[in-house]
Amino acid sequence: MATWILVSQDLTSESTTFDIGVMRVECAGGETGTVLDPAIDYEDGRILIEARVETLTDGEYTCQGNNVVPLTIELDEPIGERSLVDGVCHVPGGGIGGDCEGDGVRWPTP
Repeated sequence: MATWILVSQDLTSESTTFDIGVMRVECAGGETGTVLDPAIDYEDGRILIEARVETLTDGEYTCQGNNVVPLTIELDEPIGERSLVDGVCHVPGGGIGGDCEGDGVRWPTP
């Protein structure tokens, strides 16, 4: 499970490509690891982006913060009037370690 932050600062309603930073939520010894293709759900009022990371191998991991890995998101359609929302805030057990204040909305910023 992973959370993400918006890195691109120049988004508009016409944007279809932007950069995010992905961070593994669970303890992983400070390493987010391999970032997988995100799951993107297009809804009427929001675009839900679930950042995903490769499953950890068995072992014990320390719990300092994990590094942030850059990822470019390419949407199939412009953002339009929809919000960009972190999917970790909307999966069972999600929100653990993620910033889900404001229901996980990353854009537009309040």
